Amino acid sequence: SDPTPNTGSRIVVTFGARHVNSWAGSIVSTQGSTLTLSITPSPKSIVGKFRTYVAIDAGTMQHTPRNTSTDMYVLFNAWCQDDTVFFPEDAGRSEYVLADYGIIYQGAVGAISGRGWMYGQYERGVLDACISILDASHMPISDRGNVIKMVRMGSAMLNAQDDSGVLVGNWSDDYSLGTDPTMWTGSVKILLQYASTKVSVPFGQCWVFAGCFNT
Repeated sequence: SDPTPNTGSRIVVTFGARHVNSWAGSIVSTQGSTLTLSITPSPKSIVGKFRTYVAIDAGTMQHTPRNTSTDMYVLFNAWCQDDTVFFPEDAGRSEYVLADYGIIYQGAVGAISGRGWMYGQYERGVLDACISILDASHMPISDRGNVIKMVRMGSAMLNAQDDSGVLVGNWSDDYSLGTDPTMWTGSVKILLQYASTKVSVPFGQCWVFAGCFNT
């Protein structure tokens, strides 16, 4: 609501030899009146959805109006060596970052079972739902570049208790006022429902919390 340079929420990217901060801008190509630009965010930048504007200095500064189609999402980057979450192995990134389906193991020693789970991180609306959960947490915007603080806040926001978070826990065997936790097969419906209603979704247990948290 109030972007400022000192919180990392307002960034000026220049397209020339001089860079004013750790974000890099470059001119990719020109064709007639069309200019194609490239923006590389800093590995230390906060994550979330940025509005983008083009500003032109023609004696007086002019910039384009608000356009939601040019919003830019900045995420932690497991491929970037300078990012805290860098993962050096292709196989690990494929499983832990790219795969949208996996197995969640549950149970006790000697009685472990596996349950399939659709993480659905590529489904329409899911990324915005995850960002809306961060917004609902009211964590300081400048903390969104700190993966440890983000993980802790994400964990807290998965539970309805204290934070009015995503899921209501229920271990009573009475699920008449919501969905039996064993009926969930993925994160998408849960996250989209919470994002659209701002009401905690009933009900979850350990593997449901874990699946949604991973998404």
